[in-house]
Formats: sequence, C-alpha cells, structure tokens
Amino acid sequence: MQRTAATPPANRGANCKISCYNGNSGFADDAAAANAHVGRYPQGEVFPMDYIKLIQQGESETVEFKKEFPSSASDIAKEVAAFANNKGGLLFIGVGDQGNIVGIEQPDKVIQRIVGVVRQCDPPLQPQIKIEYFESKSIVVVQVSKHNVPVAVDGKFYIRVGTSAVAATSRDLTKLLVRNLLDQINVLDILDEPFAGFSPENLAIASSSSNEGSGHREEDAEAERVKLYENFQGVFLVHRWRPSTLPGQKADIVISLVQHNQGPLTARQVASVDYFLGPKFPGSSYHKDNYEDDFALRVSAYAPMLCLAKVNLLSGEVITLYRYCDFPADL
Repeated sequence: MQRTAATPPANRGANCKISCYNGNSGFADDAAAANAHVGRYPQGEVFPMDYIKLIQQGESETVEFKKEFPSSASDIAKEVAAFANNKGGLLFIGVGDQGNIVGIEQPDKVIQRIVGVVRQCDPPLQPQIKIEYFESKSIVVVQVSKHNVPVAVDGKFYIRVGTSAVAATSRDLTKLLVRNLLDQINVLDILDEPFAGFSPENLAIASSSSNEGSGHREEDAEAERVKLYENFQGVFLVHRWRPSTLPGQKADIVISLVQHNQGPLTARQVASVDYFLGPKFPGSSYHKDNYEDDFALRVSAYAPMLCLAKVNLLSGEVITLYRYCDFPADL
C-alpha cells in the first residue's frame, strides 16, 4: 500500500482530504513517503459532507468516535472486530464522544499503530484507512466492512450492541455463524417447495375502481402500523412448534422475543418477561430472565392458545405483547 504524508501543505485551504491506506499491502518506503504530500491535495476538495452528517447524528451501531488513540491498542482491535462481526462501520479518531471535532497529532503514526493492531485480529483485517482534514484538524477515518467469518481478538469475539463493542455470548456467536452461512447459500432454493404455485398478491394489478377512495385508508393504516412499531419499541413475540412427544399433548412450543431493527432487546435493556397462557396451564404465570436465548418459554399444549407477555425493561417500563400460538389441529 502507498501512504502519503499527513501534514496538510501550507499553500492549500484547511478543508482538504487525502487517502492514506487501503489495507492491501505494506507501507511504502518512509523516506519516499516523507515528501509525498507535494502536489497531492487537489484544489477545492472539502471534508466529505457524508462524514459531517454522520458526525452530527452521533455514535450508532455503525459509527464510533475516539477523541484520541486509546492507551490500550486492543480497544481499537475490539471496535474494529465488532464492526466486522456486524454490518461494518466507520471509526473516527479525532472526534469526541459528543461529535466535537478535536483532531489528532501525528496521524501517520496513528495509522501505523492501527495497521499493526488490525493485523493481530484473527483472521487479520484489512480496513480502509485515510486522513481527512477539517479546519486544519487531522482526523483518521477507519472504514470496516462486514466480514464473512467471525473475527476474534485475543481469542474472544466482539459484536456491536448500540454504540458499544461488547463480548459476544455463545448465542451471539451462533447467530454470526448462521448469518454468514446463509449469506453464502441460496436460501430460496431451500424454501422453494412450500411456495409451489405462489402468486404474490402485492404485485397483482388492481382495477381502478377497486382503488377509488383507498388512498386515505392506506395512509391511516400505515400510520397505525408505524405507531404499533413505536408502542412496542420494535419488540415482538414469535413462536415455533413441533409435534409433541409427550402423552396427551399435540405440540411442543417455544415462545420468545424478537427485535425489529434496534431496540431494547438488542441494547440489552430487557430485564425479564412474564408469560400468561391461561388457567389450563399450571401456575398463574411464567417468569423468564434468560436473555441468552431471547427469554424463551418452552411449553407443551394440546390446543392453540393466546399468549400474553409482559416485557419488563430495566427502566421500569412494561411493554405488553400478544401472540396466538397455533399449530395444525390434526396432529
């Protein structure tokens, strides 16, 4: 890889940028790189507007700020590995936690340290690294892509939860492995048989008469649907079943939580769940605090039933969810 010097030349404006490292090979000869900035700053280039918007929005699942290179280099490795194990992301070094651009000294040396750190990941990573300039302040930007196998640091795996890199549980690691496997195979081939003769209604051409007056109804329905997402904070109940092996029962059922996008479940803000299945089930309720498997409840039943779940958040708030747990009656 070829590096260019980090010091912005005096004869250019403060808002200019320069690419430094693409992760494909080693640094060029340091002596040659020392004068590489001459004539390398195109006139008029400015700090990317996309970066400005991201910084204004603050840290997120895919954006991390570091005011300076941390005292422990492994902190950078963990952040990068967590991005690689998630959707990828951008690490800005020289930006404070509140989005204030402070810049860093000697960005070239920071890049060299980052290169050494990411090569210690298992497997070694090759992010794109570059220096950007904002009002004469140097910012190192590390762009990490999603990796096709889980990435470890010192034998441990990390994932991105909200705005933090956290150690992955065994369940998290299983999800990573399954996700990466599904990315590499054609899932539609596996699921094709149950959809024989499938004709998607959403693509059907409706007559003009059937659409008369439907515009407002659709808008109202969509507003209500969005409101449900907000009320439930993206948390929903799901269930799976199989024919029961127990005498007198027809189905074994697993009821659990699922998170749409990001929310309390992915941010680990759910303390417990209380399930209510009705008087035919022993006990008045089932209390679950097993975060590792999404607060799953396992029961056997001889008939479908309505499940009510009280999701207790760490904040003290309670989200009430419902799920009709059905299965074929002729089991």
